[in-house]
Amino acid sequence: MGLGGRAAPRHFTRSRSDQPGGAHAGAPLTSVSVAGVGRTFDSSSVRLIAITDSLRDGPRGLALRAAAAVFGGATMIQLRLKEESARTLVEIARTIQAMIPDVPLIVNDRADVALAAGAAGVHVGVDDLAPALLRRVMPPGFVIGASVGNDDEVARSAGADYVGIGPVYMT
Repeated sequence: MGLGGRAAPRHFTRSRSDQPGGAHAGAPLTSVSVAGVGRTFDSSSVRLIAITDSLRDGPRGLALRAAAAVFGGATMIQLRLKEESARTLVEIARTIQAMIPDVPLIVNDRADVALAAGAAGVHVGVDDLAPALLRRVMPPGFVIGASVGNDDEVARSAGADYVGIGPVYMT
């Protein structure tokens, strides 16, 4: 159950190999296996990505805000705390995942942190490694998102599972 007694949205399903009928039976073409967790991420379930803002009320407070965002309709969470250490990011990612385990978590800029925390994937900006390069070294099913702010950046997003278009505000 989600917050307030509502049923939590389901964004992960069993992996293709766990489904009756074998690896390909009835599995949507848009799903990918999430690295290390034996679940399948259904990209068609993503409607709204909530991006975290700060640790003003600590890691648990941030996780509670992420859970509230899911309650309000977010279908994916992006952990974006640019000033925090890798260790802190892993701890926060694990706290968020414990609170909302059925919602994919993406880590901003840090594929290493995403892998260490068992997150669904990473979101990279124009100053990070290109999605096509990341794709070559990430495990199968690792979700990669990319920021696209203008027409020149579209080609650089090749290899991404999704793109975030913007920015609305400079960061």
